[in-house]
Amino acid sequence: MSYAIANVIYGIDLSEFPWNETNLNPEDYDFEDADSLGLESAYSASDLTPMWLGPEIWKFNECENFTLAEMNKKCEVTPKHIQQWKTALNRVIPEVLEAIKDFIVRNPDSGYSLEPRVCIIWSSS
Repeated sequence: MSYAIANVIYGIDLSEFPWNETNLNPEDYDFEDADSLGLESAYSASDLTPMWLGPEIWKFNECENFTLAEMNKKCEVTPKHIQQWKTALNRVIPEVLEAIKDFIVRNPDSGYSLEPRVCIIWSSS
């Protein structure tokens, strides 16, 4: 039996990023292997690999109870998270980062941006 895990990040959710709409050759890059791209990921029992750019702020599972105020406090972006975001940008394979930027420029209404934000990315155990 598995259960859901929430990965709270400060960054960009790339779980469903349309890699096939970039100029990256799929023979040169493994888009299912976040680490090889310089990105972060989590295990998921589903076929979608949770993938993101940026630091993880907090993680919780579906069995934890807490107030919204507690959640908001744990999800506050600190100067440490901002620095980790900058470090994460430098860790991404340069061609991959350029492909993401290019996609965003060509598709301004796609919902993707290089402006980091706090978001929850679900995975499973």
